[in-house]
Amino acid sequence: MGHPVLDIHAPVPGFGEQLGGATVRLMRGLKSGRPVTRVNWGISVTPQLDLAPWTQPEWRHLRQEVTALNAGEKCYLRLERQTLSVLPASGAILFTIHTYRAPVASEVEDPERRRLLAGVLRTLPPETRDYKGLTAFLPQLLAWLEPDARSDSSR
Repeated sequence: MGHPVLDIHAPVPGFGEQLGGATVRLMRGLKSGRPVTRVNWGISVTPQLDLAPWTQPEWRHLRQEVTALNAGEKCYLRLERQTLSVLPASGAILFTIHTYRAPVASEVEDPERRRLLAGVLRTLPPETRDYKGLTAFLPQLLAWLEPDARSDSSR
């Protein structure tokens, strides 16, 4: 609360260089009565809503339980619907998040959706994989998404 948007997003790889200017312009251009919506995504090993860094001791160990055979049930797709609204009386910006989460298996039942998700995950830059917390279990998740590519070493 009360922090500049670029400071809040400083941990996000490439944010300042790639999106910083556009984000600042967006924030300055917000109008009362015209909320802006965006969606953010991630994959976690817990359905827990609060994944703030200080909660990691509660769930970080679950990463070690993900295998090529169970990743679809052990990994959760998280979508955050975020809104920014200017409050008319104060001019302050209200930021809201509604988080949807479900086991990956329930969201990619169709082989084409599995292929598409695997493609997105494979093209993430390493620093984005790390930031999103995927690195520890990504090989197992990819092996689950692409069963023809499974090997004994990824279990």
